[in-house]
Order: sequence, then structure tokens, then C-alpha cells
Amino acid sequence: MKLVTLVSLVGNSRPGLLKELVEHSHNIGATWLNSKVSYLGGQVSALIRVEVARDNAEKLHQIFETCEGIDVRFSDVAETNPDKSARLKFSVDAGDRPGLVSELTQLFDQQGIEVVDLESHRMGVTDLGLNMFTADITLNLPADVSQDAITSDIESISKGMVVREAVPV
Repeated sequence: MKLVTLVSLVGNSRPGLLKELVEHSHNIGATWLNSKVSYLGGQVSALIRVEVARDNAEKLHQIFETCEGIDVRFSDVAETNPDKSARLKFSVDAGDRPGLVSELTQLFDQQGIEVVDLESHRMGVTDLGLNMFTADITLNLPADVSQDAITSDIESISKGMVVREAVPV
């Protein structure tokens, strides 16, 4: 019998780390179903959904836990029903100011919207002498929230905030 587990890891980045982990996982018959990996400031952070035979689950844990320089956590993944919400992907640009991410996430929470992915950046625009906020966001919208309504709500958070490239996915 197989089980699916979510592996969360964070630690020092080094060349070959993921290659080593995936090879060792493959050697015990585990399959990486999907993953999200980020590198920031010499650190690596990853979420990896892995399918493994129940008999090899402890071996999978040992592979990750004995890897030097990373902290690991395992969570069993329960089978769920397919998500029936609409998924929307878009970018947001605005003049930067404190609290933008907080206000966005509060808006999403108030409307029962699940954040699937949010990657934000602050960039200095020296020619204009200001900082810009930009974010790529993917949301699961409940049935009672339309794309036009959430776009309008987001743009009302801050003067000059613009939602770009909003597309259902």
C-alpha cells in the first residue's frame, strides 16, 4: 500500500542537494509527485509531495533527516475531493508602502479566498526616486466571488495599484 506525504524542508543551499534527495528517494521506489522549491539568500525552502510504499516510509524519512544542513518536517496528505473553486492568476503593481501584503491577505481572508501562491518583491526605481511593489498571485476564488469584483477590490487597496494579466487557470 502506498501513502502520500508532504515533505517540508529549509536549510543551507548547496549544489546537488535536490539531485541527491531525488536520487535517494527514487532508489527506494518513492516518486516526487510535485514540488515547489525557492532559493533566497543562500537558503533553500521546498515543499515536496512524495508517494512511497508504506513499508519504505521510514527509509524516506531517514533520507531527508540525515541530509546535512536542512531541517525537515513530514505531513501525511489525506485524499481530498477535487477543488471546485475557480483559480485566478494575476500580477499586481503599486507604489510600495508598509502593509500592502497584509492588506491583500486580509482582503482575501474576508472573502473566503484561498491563496495558492503569492510571490512579492520590492524594487527601487532610481530614475523615479521611489520603490515599487510587485506581486504574482494565484487564488482559488469561491463561487460567489467574481474575477471582476476581486480585481476591483484589489485595485482599491492603494492609489495606483494595478492588477495585470488576470487569467483563469
